[in-house]
Amino acid sequence: MAINLNQLADPFFRDNPQAAFFSQLPSLQSPNQRQFFGANFPRIRNEFLGQLGENPQQEFTDFLGGFDWRDYYLNLPPMTRGFRPQRLAPPTRWLTFD
Repeated sequence: MAINLNQLADPFFRDNPQAAFFSQLPSLQSPNQRQFFGANFPRIRNEFLGQLGENPQQEFTDFLGGFDWRDYYLNLPPMTRGFRPQRLAPPTRWLTFD
């Protein structure tokens, strides 16, 4: 009898949504993306809870399976994604002589 690891993991992920979230994160991400998604579990969980009204039978793992990580990240404003233009162009100081 073969053991399906997904069947063993499903009850665990159903009871621990944060573990399901971090197990679904794509591995090929920039450091800014890893930091952003690591800190924004509550935001994405709330988005799932908001969609439960449309489909009350949906599980969090199903929601994460269809979640488009790349588009979600790229559609955010640059400051929210962690892009700081100040790093590229430090403030200029003007010296005037009278």
